[in-house]
Amino acid sequence: CLLAGIVNDTDALSNPAASQPAFQAAAKLMSGGADWRTLLGLFVKNRPINALRLMGRAMARLKFDSETGLASTVIFRDDYPEGADDCQMDGFANFLGSTLDVDVVLVLKDGGDGIVNGSFRTVGEADVSAVAQRLGGGGHRKAAGFSVPGKVVEREHGWAIAGK
Repeated sequence: CLLAGIVNDTDALSNPAASQPAFQAAAKLMSGGADWRTLLGLFVKNRPINALRLMGRAMARLKFDSETGLASTVIFRDDYPEGADDCQMDGFANFLGSTLDVDVVLVLKDGGDGIVNGSFRTVGEADVSAVAQRLGGGGHRKAAGFSVPGKVVEREHGWAIAGK
């Protein structure tokens, strides 16, 4: 379980949380019998086709604001293929943050119920928790989230949340 937490929180030891202590802890757990390959399969290589389709829809909506360095996208309730659910999108913001060459990533989820969930990631120096806290959320410098009332609307350089 401890190694699973390290694999999940560090995107398989690939994001900024993959510090020397994280590597040392992972090595110690593996020397005690924890199975890295099984966990890698469960957390990284185990995406159902419906989840990939959903990711594709979200990636097709990626927008970039060169003034802020923010890449953003949105997932709407109607995007979910039959049989797909929110659990299959766990780690999507991490994936974008570790894949895109941008300062900050924001993934918005508009479930059509009047609530928008946002998930920030950064590999740069930005403190995304400060922004999330202003929106009533929390997290830490590199990963943070929030939930606010409203709906997502498209803008020229990104996405915005309009009040009810």
